[in-house]
Amino acid sequence: MTKGTLAGLAFVVAASLWYAATQLFGHPGHMAAADSQYHFAVAREIWSGHLVPDVAHGLPWTVLHDMPVDHYWGYHVLIAPFAAARSPEAGMKSAACLMFVVVFGSLYLFLRARHEYHQGWTSNVQRAIALFEGEAEAPISTVAADSFYGVRDAIHQIPSSVTAIAKAGTTVAFFDAVRLRKLCERSPDHVVAVLERLG
Repeated sequence: MTKGTLAGLAFVVAASLWYAATQLFGHPGHMAAADSQYHFAVAREIWSGHLVPDVAHGLPWTVLHDMPVDHYWGYHVLIAPFAAARSPEAGMKSAACLMFVVVFGSLYLFLRARHEYHQGWTSNVQRAIALFEGEAEAPISTVAADSFYGVRDAIHQIPSSVTAIAKAGTTVAFFDAVRLRKLCERSPDHVVAVLERLG
């Protein structure tokens, strides 16, 4: 796994975890989905030692009453350790955060392996962003693929003194500077320091 892939995965995992945690833990009583209670109840049974729980018990007026098969057994086993949490709500939300991270992290790695992730984030050094100063014809610097540019300046509202031109074939992802600043205002200093070091 390349440094670019690891950096991208770390960013996807951190962003996914931050989003899931703020959405779930920031709203007491709010669950990820309407059936979270059901899935977590079955996971709690598994955690307590019943490896083949009665799935129809909690939903007696559904098709599960006639066909008592746990179609989500693997998922229930996966989230069962979260049933050890003192608070069922915290356990459910922690499990949902993990699933959120696993889904987006796996999707990133899958697309990266197929070379179908952002073309601007490939390891092809021909695709990059050239930085020009004034009317100069030669770039003063180049932002390589798998890199960020202007994050620190956006956080501190520093206008750029250079012109950035993407080379042919590069895909550029833009970040909303206002949202980025709001994130930094709500985040601890060490989070802001990591964002500033991105570029």
